[in-house]
Amino acid sequence: MIEEKLKELMAADAPAARDLAFQLGVMARIERRQFRRALLTNVAMALLAALLLALMAPILQQVWPAIPMPRLNDALLGVMLVAASFLAMQFLRAES
Repeated sequence: MIEEKLKELMAADAPAARDLAFQLGVMARIERRQFRRALLTNVAMALLAALLLALMAPILQQVWPAIPMPRLNDALLGVMLVAASFLAMQFLRAES
């Protein structure tokens, strides 16, 4: 009898089985960390691409006018850039 009363009193003061505020806080922290990592990866990739383009610009200015079909080459260059961007994002994906 007394043990049952003690169990009831102890159960009344027990914390909740799940603390939703704590879980949401932890999930938000994890998501912010993943977002920052992905953002830094994207910024680094953009800076690398800009640097590469800046280094290649003088060479491209000399070669580009000599190309017999510039519009076709523009399209091919665009397709290659899109493919390279897609592959870079697949291989350099930020891991948690």
